[in-house]
Amino acid sequence: MAYYREMEMHIFYIKAKIELCTVDEVVFVDRNATANDQKRGFGLMGLELLDFEAIRSDHPYPNKIVKIKKQAEVLIPRPVDIDWFDALSFRSKSSLCYARHRLENLIKHLQLDNRHKSIQGIFEKLEVDESLFCGSHAYIERHEIKLIKSEASQDLILELRIREISGNVEIILEFQNQKPNMPSLKDSYELSRTASSLKVSIKKECVENYQILDVFLRQGIGKPILQFREKLRISQ
Repeated sequence: MAYYREMEMHIFYIKAKIELCTVDEVVFVDRNATANDQKRGFGLMGLELLDFEAIRSDHPYPNKIVKIKKQAEVLIPRPVDIDWFDALSFRSKSSLCYARHRLENLIKHLQLDNRHKSIQGIFEKLEVDESLFCGSHAYIERHEIKLIKSEASQDLILELRIREISGNVEIILEFQNQKPNMPSLKDSYELSRTASSLKVSIKKECVENYQILDVFLRQGIGKPILQFREKLRISQ
Protein backbone atom coordinates (compact mmCIF):
# COMPACT_ATOMS: atom_id res chain seq x y z
CA MET A 1 0.00 0.00 0.00
CA ALA A 2 2.77 2.44 0.92
CA TYR A 3 4.42 1.80 -2.46
CA TYR A 4 1.49 3.41 -4.27
CA ARG A 5 0.94 6.11 -1.64
CA GLU A 6 4.48 7.34 -2.22
CA MET A 7 3.47 8.14 -5.81
CA GLU A 8 0.23 9.86 -4.81
CA MET A 9 0.99 11.69 -1.57
CA HIS A 10 3.63 13.54 0.39
CA ILE A 11 4.24 11.03 3.19
CA PHE A 12 6.80 10.24 5.87
CA TYR A 13 7.53 7.20 8.03
CA ILE A 14 7.65 7.02 11.81
CA LYS A 15 10.46 4.97 13.31
CA ALA A 16 9.35 3.65 16.69
CA LYS A 17 11.57 2.34 19.46
CA ILE A 18 11.92 -1.45 19.36
CA GLU A 19 10.81 -1.63 23.00
CA LEU A 20 7.31 -0.69 21.85
CA CYS A 21 6.89 -4.31 20.75
CA THR A 22 7.18 -5.44 24.38
CA VAL A 23 4.08 -3.55 25.51
CA ASP A 24 1.39 -5.83 26.93
CA GLU A 25 -1.12 -7.25 24.44
CA VAL A 26 0.87 -6.22 21.34
CA VAL A 27 -0.19 -8.48 18.47
CA PHE A 28 2.11 -9.74 15.67
CA VAL A 29 0.45 -10.61 12.33
CA ASP A 30 2.32 -12.54 9.62
CA ARG A 31 0.69 -10.56 6.75
CA ASN A 32 -1.92 -7.85 6.24
CA ALA A 33 -4.10 -7.88 9.36
CA THR A 34 -7.29 -7.87 7.25
CA ALA A 35 -6.34 -11.02 5.29
CA ASN A 36 -8.60 -14.03 5.84
CA ASP A 37 -5.67 -16.46 6.12
CA GLN A 38 -3.49 -14.37 8.43
CA LYS A 39 -1.83 -15.80 11.53
CA ARG A 40 -1.34 -13.79 14.71
CA GLY A 41 0.18 -14.19 18.14
CA PHE A 42 1.61 -12.50 21.24
CA GLY A 43 5.18 -12.15 22.51
CA LEU A 44 7.95 -14.36 21.16
CA MET A 45 5.47 -16.83 19.66
CA GLY A 46 3.95 -14.01 17.64
CA LEU A 47 7.36 -12.68 16.66
CA GLU A 48 8.33 -16.07 15.23
CA LEU A 49 5.44 -15.79 12.77
CA LEU A 50 7.17 -12.95 10.91
CA ASP A 51 9.31 -13.63 7.84
CA PHE A 52 12.04 -11.00 8.21
CA GLU A 53 13.72 -11.92 4.94
CA ALA A 54 10.49 -11.07 3.11
CA ILE A 55 9.97 -7.93 5.21
CA ARG A 56 13.43 -6.62 4.21
CA SER A 57 12.94 -7.40 0.50
CA ASP A 58 12.75 -4.58 -2.04
CA HIS A 59 10.31 -3.93 -4.84
CA PRO A 60 9.87 -5.59 -7.32
CA TYR A 61 9.30 -8.68 -5.20
CA PRO A 62 10.53 -12.10 -6.44
CA ASN A 63 7.14 -13.75 -5.98
CA LYS A 64 3.64 -13.27 -4.60
CA ILE A 65 4.39 -14.98 -1.26
CA VAL A 66 7.18 -12.48 -0.50
CA LYS A 67 4.85 -9.60 -1.35
CA ILE A 68 2.22 -10.99 1.06
CA LYS A 69 4.70 -11.67 3.88
CA LYS A 70 6.25 -8.20 3.55
CA GLN A 71 2.92 -6.74 4.70
CA ALA A 72 3.33 -8.20 8.21
CA GLU A 73 1.99 -5.90 10.92
CA VAL A 74 2.49 -5.13 14.60
CA LEU A 75 -0.77 -4.02 16.22
CA ILE A 76 -0.49 -1.72 19.23
CA PRO A 77 -3.58 -1.87 21.49
CA ARG A 78 -3.41 1.73 22.68
CA PRO A 79 -2.43 5.24 21.45
CA VAL A 80 1.33 5.64 21.01
CA ASP A 81 2.91 8.63 22.74
CA ILE A 82 5.47 10.75 20.89
CA ASP A 83 8.11 9.63 23.40
CA TRP A 84 8.05 6.22 21.67
CA PHE A 85 9.14 7.82 18.36
CA ASP A 86 12.79 7.51 17.40
CA ALA A 87 12.45 9.56 14.21
CA LEU A 88 10.12 10.95 11.57
CA SER A 89 11.81 10.01 8.31
CA PHE A 90 11.38 11.93 5.05
CA ARG A 91 12.43 11.14 1.51
CA SER A 92 14.55 14.25 0.98
CA LYS A 93 15.65 17.51 2.55
CA SER A 94 13.04 19.48 0.59
CA SER A 95 10.32 17.14 1.87
CA LEU A 96 11.52 17.57 5.46
CA CYS A 97 11.69 21.38 5.18
CA TYR A 98 8.13 21.51 3.87
CA ALA A 99 6.89 19.35 6.77
CA ARG A 100 8.76 21.49 9.30
CA HIS A 101 7.10 24.60 7.89
CA ARG A 102 3.64 22.98 8.15
CA LEU A 103 4.31 21.86 11.73
CA GLU A 104 5.45 25.31 12.78
CA ASN A 105 2.28 26.84 11.34
CA LEU A 106 0.14 24.21 13.08
CA ILE A 107 1.74 24.86 16.47
CA LYS A 108 1.34 28.59 15.96
CA HIS A 109 -2.32 28.17 14.93
CA LEU A 110 -3.07 26.00 17.98
CA GLN A 111 -1.25 28.54 20.17
CA LEU A 112 0.83 25.84 21.86
CA ASP A 113 3.30 27.05 24.47
CA ASN A 114 6.17 25.59 26.51
CA ARG A 115 3.78 23.35 28.40
CA HIS A 116 3.48 21.23 25.27
CA LYS A 117 7.11 20.09 25.30
CA SER A 118 6.30 16.74 23.73
CA ILE A 119 4.93 18.51 20.64
CA GLN A 120 7.82 20.96 20.46
CA GLY A 121 10.29 18.09 20.81
CA ILE A 122 9.10 16.50 17.59
CA PHE A 123 11.35 18.88 15.62
CA GLU A 124 14.38 17.11 17.08
CA LYS A 125 13.18 13.82 15.57
CA LEU A 126 12.96 14.94 11.93
CA GLU A 127 15.44 13.23 9.59
CA VAL A 128 16.07 12.30 5.96
CA ASP A 129 16.27 8.57 5.17
CA GLU A 130 15.86 7.73 1.47
CA SER A 131 16.42 4.02 2.17
CA LEU A 132 12.86 3.67 3.50
CA PHE A 133 11.30 4.78 0.22
CA CYS A 134 10.86 3.08 -3.14
CA GLY A 135 13.45 4.65 -5.43
CA SER A 136 11.59 3.93 -8.65
CA HIS A 137 9.06 6.74 -8.34
CA ALA A 138 8.98 10.45 -7.65
CA TYR A 139 6.38 12.57 -5.96
CA ILE A 140 5.98 16.14 -7.21
CA GLU A 141 3.52 18.75 -6.09
CA ARG A 142 2.55 21.74 -8.20
CA HIS A 143 3.22 25.10 -6.65
CA GLU A 144 2.49 27.80 -9.21
CA ILE A 145 2.30 28.40 -12.95
CA LYS A 146 2.14 31.79 -14.66
CA LEU A 147 2.94 33.70 -17.84
CA ILE A 148 5.21 36.73 -17.52
CA LYS A 149 5.91 39.40 -20.13
CA SER A 150 9.53 39.26 -21.18
CA GLU A 151 11.49 42.50 -20.89
CA ALA A 152 14.00 41.39 -23.51
CA SER A 153 11.57 40.46 -26.30
CA GLN A 154 7.95 40.24 -27.35
CA ASP A 155 7.83 36.67 -26.07
CA LEU A 156 6.16 35.51 -22.88
CA ILE A 157 7.94 33.49 -20.21
CA LEU A 158 6.04 30.52 -18.85
CA GLU A 159 7.25 29.81 -15.34
CA LEU A 160 6.30 26.50 -13.78
CA ARG A 161 7.22 26.43 -10.10
CA ILE A 162 7.03 23.11 -8.29
CA ARG A 163 8.13 21.49 -5.06
CA GLU A 164 10.19 18.52 -6.17
CA ILE A 165 10.53 15.72 -3.65
CA SER A 166 12.67 13.11 -5.37
CA GLY A 167 13.92 11.94 -8.73
CA ASN A 168 14.34 13.34 -12.24
CA VAL A 169 11.18 13.86 -14.26
CA GLU A 170 10.02 14.70 -17.75
CA ILE A 171 7.68 17.67 -17.96
CA ILE A 172 5.33 17.68 -20.95
CA LEU A 173 3.58 20.93 -21.87
CA GLU A 174 0.63 20.55 -24.21
CA PHE A 175 -1.18 23.65 -25.44
CA GLN A 176 -4.83 23.20 -26.33
CA ASN A 177 -7.24 25.32 -28.33
CA GLN A 178 -10.99 25.15 -27.82
CA LYS A 179 -11.64 25.70 -31.52
CA PRO A 180 -12.34 22.50 -33.53
CA ASN A 181 -9.69 21.13 -35.91
CA MET A 182 -6.95 23.18 -34.26
CA PRO A 183 -3.94 20.92 -33.57
CA SER A 184 -2.39 20.99 -30.12
CA LEU A 185 1.21 22.02 -29.51
CA LYS A 186 3.39 19.76 -27.40
CA ASP A 187 6.90 20.08 -26.02
CA SER A 188 8.83 18.26 -23.30
CA TYR A 189 11.64 19.14 -20.91
CA GLU A 190 13.78 17.37 -18.32
CA LEU A 191 13.86 18.66 -14.77
CA SER A 192 16.41 17.36 -12.27
CA ARG A 193 15.90 16.90 -8.54
CA THR A 194 18.02 19.99 -7.83
CA ALA A 195 15.74 22.33 -9.75
CA SER A 196 12.65 24.05 -8.39
CA SER A 197 11.30 25.80 -11.47
CA LEU A 198 11.16 25.60 -15.25
CA LYS A 199 11.13 28.72 -17.43
CA VAL A 200 10.16 28.44 -21.10
CA SER A 201 9.98 31.22 -23.70
CA ILE A 202 6.66 31.21 -25.59
CA LYS A 203 5.62 33.28 -28.58
CA LYS A 204 2.83 35.70 -27.80
CA GLU A 205 0.85 34.49 -30.81
CA CYS A 206 0.87 31.00 -29.33
CA VAL A 207 -0.89 32.19 -26.19
CA GLU A 208 -3.39 34.18 -28.23
CA ASN A 209 -4.36 31.01 -30.12
CA TYR A 210 -4.04 28.47 -27.32
CA GLN A 211 -5.90 29.25 -24.12
CA ILE A 212 -5.44 26.00 -22.20
CA LEU A 213 -2.25 24.31 -21.04
CA ASP A 214 -2.09 20.66 -19.95
CA VAL A 215 0.95 19.82 -17.83
CA PHE A 216 2.12 16.23 -17.40
CA LEU A 217 4.95 15.14 -15.13
CA ARG A 218 6.32 11.69 -15.85
CA GLN A 219 9.21 9.61 -14.61
CA GLY A 220 10.41 6.82 -16.88
CA ILE A 221 7.98 4.91 -19.06
CA GLY A 222 4.34 4.80 -18.08
CA LYS A 223 1.47 7.04 -17.15
CA PRO A 224 2.16 10.51 -15.69
CA ILE A 225 2.66 10.68 -11.93
CA LEU A 226 0.89 14.03 -11.92
CA GLN A 227 -1.14 16.03 -14.39
CA PHE A 228 -3.21 19.18 -14.25
CA ARG A 229 -4.83 21.75 -16.54
CA GLU A 230 -4.42 25.52 -16.42
CA LYS A 231 -6.07 28.39 -18.24
CA LEU A 232 -3.35 30.67 -19.58
CA ARG A 233 -3.41 34.12 -18.03
CA ILE A 234 -0.73 36.75 -18.52
CA SER A 235 0.71 38.13 -15.25
CA GLN A 236 1.81 41.73 -15.36
